[in-house]
Amino acid sequence: MKKSNFILFFILCLLIGGGYFLEEVYKPQEKNKKVDSKSLFSIKTDLTAFSTEKYDLIKQENGKWKYKNVNWPVDQTKIKSFINILKKMSYQEKFEVSLEEKKRYFSDNKIEFSVVQNGHTYSYLLGYISYSTGAFYIAKKEGKEIYICQDNSHFEQPYQSELDLKIKKYARFQHILKSQIRVFAESDLFYSLRREKIKSVKIDNKRNRWFEVDLIGKKTIPEIIAPLNYKKLERTILSLMNGVQVEDVLLSRRLVLTDKFSEILVQVGHESKVFKLYLGANGEYGKYIKMPEEKYVLKVKLDAKNIFYSNVQDFWQKKIIFNKRVASLKRLDFLLKKPKSKTVKFFIDDIEKFVVKSKEKNVKFISRIHMNFLFNLIFNLTHFKEAKYIQYDSDNIVESYDLRLDILDKTFYIKQNTDLIHVFDEKEKLSYFYEYNTQQISHKFLTQIFTVK
Repeated sequence: MKKSNFILFFILCLLIGGGYFLEEVYKPQEKNKKVDSKSLFSIKTDLTAFSTEKYDLIKQENGKWKYKNVNWPVDQTKIKSFINILKKMSYQEKFEVSLEEKKRYFSDNKIEFSVVQNGHTYSYLLGYISYSTGAFYIAKKEGKEIYICQDNSHFEQPYQSELDLKIKKYARFQHILKSQIRVFAESDLFYSLRREKIKSVKIDNKRNRWFEVDLIGKKTIPEIIAPLNYKKLERTILSLMNGVQVEDVLLSRRLVLTDKFSEILVQVGHESKVFKLYLGANGEYGKYIKMPEEKYVLKVKLDAKNIFYSNVQDFWQKKIIFNKRVASLKRLDFLLKKPKSKTVKFFIDDIEKFVVKSKEKNVKFISRIHMNFLFNLIFNLTHFKEAKYIQYDSDNIVESYDLRLDILDKTFYIKQNTDLIHVFDEKEKLSYFYEYNTQQISHKFLTQIFTVK
């Protein structure tokens, strides 16, 4: 046999032997290792309580979890996910050490927690992690045994390797054990309310005068300005309530709340619930909710639109109303006038294409961009789906407008201010104020809508 052929034959044998070892020897050994690992917390036995130095949780007869000493609801999804982590916690090896040696494993990184199973309380210590293997130490508080553990539960966040995954799972478990009450706290401030039973909501804040939303009478107090329509009141209330998220649960005896900003009274059935928003606690700025009957304070995060900052117009459709639908017309005629200029006639003879034309000979140029902007504004389209606010107004804008528009039996005076566009409906004596992008829209933008010779 030639030397080169012998070498090739030798390599082939190695590959076959390596494949045999991997499939027939190594993998069964790995499989046996997994079988040999044991659950640290009995999977068959239900956990009925869990405690750390910061919080205590107990399972009720109805299967739901609650805080032992704080009357604030627990997020059931979060606690169920955590219980699954505990039940997926396993160990492959355990060893005994003296009590003095045990201190060495848990001296600087000792985190205590306890579980209740079968009516018995078991206290544990979480210790270090090995950053070379991803295994970590857990020991019973009393005793000499130390368990080398791993977390076999599901993990949704991205990871770079199996070792990185194990380290991140350990960090997750450690974070939960070291966290405050908030780690399992329900984030929905109005979670406990039977929202389908809400009769009314009264809101009083520093930004606006008080107002009330009456869901039984389907109105607001003060009532809406004619000819406007109400939004769907129930849906709007729920949307604004969702703009409040609980970040932390704090014991009120440690806090001095200051700068009361808003108060909400929610009528649910025959009961009422009061929520007070403060902007200071112990001299520091923040957003805190206090319910008079509770001993705790909730630190919250508020979206730009939320129930505490709301005003009565949040429940109104702040849109310009016409008696005719443009889509039903075959032709649309309108007039435009700039200050100190003559009125100019325009028309659109194809509503679908919506191209503005004029038969007047002195019209030199019609800007399609500016015309689209104008009609988006008037017909509540794109960025102008509703006004920021409205008010009854005098006709003082008539003396200082940028553009006058006569269309569909209405006259509008339009003025572009620094950050708002003011549209005055002369027929209804009603002013609409719209926000616009000041960086995209130049000063006196609307005056450039057309030019004449």
